[in-house]
Amino acid sequence: MNKSDKAEPQGTPGLDRRQLLRFVTATGVTAAAVVQPRIASAEIYEQGDEQCRVAEPAVKSVDLGEDLLSDFIAVSQALTGAPEPARKRRLAGEYLQRFAELWDPTKTDIPNPGYMPKLLALRDKYKSLPDGTPEAKAAKLMNDPSVADAAQQVIFLWYVSAFFIEPPDNTIGAKPGTFRAGKTWIYGTADQYRQSLLWPLLRAHAPAMPQPGGGPGYWAAPAKLIVA
Repeated sequence: MNKSDKAEPQGTPGLDRRQLLRFVTATGVTAAAVVQPRIASAEIYEQGDEQCRVAEPAVKSVDLGEDLLSDFIAVSQALTGAPEPARKRRLAGEYLQRFAELWDPTKTDIPNPGYMPKLLALRDKYKSLPDGTPEAKAAKLMNDPSVADAAQQVIFLWYVSAFFIEPPDNTIGAKPGTFRAGKTWIYGTADQYRQSLLWPLLRAHAPAMPQPGGGPGYWAAPAKLIVA
């Protein structure tokens, strides 16, 4: 799997949600469109598919509970500006579990300390903010260099079901615990991909995914115009 997504959001500390979503739309949709068919030339990885998942480094275990899940949902709602995190608690739990299994590419310890400390720092920063609108709180988180990367990962995860992060270096001869330069989309399961917030935002369905209820060969039939 070789073809890196080299584009990265510019001016990361001051990036607002609209800029980030434009970046997601420009790069995430293109990446998502090729991940499901598993095109060999695309450097897109999946956490949820054993046949196409990146070889993940060992990450320190972390205890997850209902209180942490509730906090994650609150932070997710503020950052995404969407009600779905609270409505989809099971999906939120899956995403929190993925954070618990995610590595920290800035560390070379074995086992890797994991990304969870950064997510917890984001949670603590969110809870320490003075009362204000979710939009105002999200802006402060996105403009805080100490938690901006974690805030972006939360938005990426909900909108395209993927992290955008440096992958482990699995090339022959690479030192264990090291990571490749350049960020890559790390996807989860097909169901998470289908539930990404980006599709209803674009008034579209997930690319390269069969639609429920279509039946065998539904895609071959001419589209029907439905007038409300």
